[in-house]
Amino acid sequence: AAGTAEQRAKARYERARLAARSARLTYTTAEQLAATASLEEIVHRVELVEQLVSKGGDRRQVTEAILGLVDEPTVSMNGMLQFYFDTICSEKRRSKSPAQWRRFQNSRLRAFRRAEECLGEDLPIGKVTREEGKQFRDHLKRLVDAGSIKASTADKDLIYINAVWKAYHEHIDEPDRTSPFLGMRLQRGRAAARDKRLGKYPPFSREWIEKRLLDPEKLRKLNAPARAIFLIQIEMPVRPSEICNLKPESIHNDDSPPWIQIRDDENREVKSESALRDLPLVGIAAEVMKLCPNGFPRYADKEDSLSAAINKWLKTNNLKETDRHVFYSLRHGWKDRAIEHEVDEELREVMMGHTVGHIVYGRQGSIEKRYEAVADMQIPFDRVIVQQLAEDLKKFEVASATKGRSKS
Repeated sequence: AAGTAEQRAKARYERARLAARSARLTYTTAEQLAATASLEEIVHRVELVEQLVSKGGDRRQVTEAILGLVDEPTVSMNGMLQFYFDTICSEKRRSKSPAQWRRFQNSRLRAFRRAEECLGEDLPIGKVTREEGKQFRDHLKRLVDAGSIKASTADKDLIYINAVWKAYHEHIDEPDRTSPFLGMRLQRGRAAARDKRLGKYPPFSREWIEKRLLDPEKLRKLNAPARAIFLIQIEMPVRPSEICNLKPESIHNDDSPPWIQIRDDENREVKSESALRDLPLVGIAAEVMKLCPNGFPRYADKEDSLSAAINKWLKTNNLKETDRHVFYSLRHGWKDRAIEHEVDEELREVMMGHTVGHIVYGRQGSIEKRYEAVADMQIPFDRVIVQQLAEDLKKFEVASATKGRSKS
């Protein structure tokens, strides 16, 4: 009942706010009008009520909207966040996969949860002042100093909270209500760049990949679908999520050279417009993709599970070049090899899906030209790796089919 009453109050306020907007007014409560509006504006609003009622408007609803007779409901920090998810981001949610939406929510939920822990309660947004902003900043600094979180993580918390605050108040026609957390970031300029550089996963060296990662015996300890993606990642400037979610229509094994398309669809978005690109398949990536013409349904929208499986395999089998090396280090390794082979800088960045100034999607050459630029980069491999993978993928398919039948 209490929750229902709260929902009704919010709905009534939202109706009044939208009605005022349709009359080309910013919704202003009666208390605010009495304190700040001129006599001329108040007279104008009273006359406008009569005009709208004479045109068929409901007197009660029109009066509430134009004269500000509905008090703004009390909205807490978490209430603002929930409204942001449910209403403001409704369109964004439709363009994300379930896993993408879950990650989008979790990062913001963590930031608001940390703020609530610091402030002691889920404060109404009207009571969150600059003092609370400073209090939260100092709390984050203590967590960073204690080694509990990174400074970049603290800054992301502040970025997320500020973005939600801004979006919410723009939605309710109060864009000038500045976030109390604005300008509180811990890092600036060179310090932020340094933290980003040190936090970057180091690249796997070519020698390490050839001598250690392409060991047939060690590779066979990794499940077949994850192994296939791992081997493709060695020779491709893709993000792991881009391989996991390849659709059959985006894989062109029969073309010369073979290639893949990185695209989004109505159920999943890529990282940015720059991520939309076409990439040639070379070396072991081309051989493995022939075995996987339908993509990787085992890890579709499950890139976190993929990374966890591969990183565990790397650690268990002593395949980390340093403690900081992870699966994603293969992508950075591709970039380093591209630099060593003097691949054109703009082409290199375009192939990695980075935003590069004036570069427009579709530029920087055909698939044939891209293939020529990177063909000499490929790392030699033992053919037995592909043979073993083919066998293990068939076994995996049989096991999956048998499991599926047992459930039905």
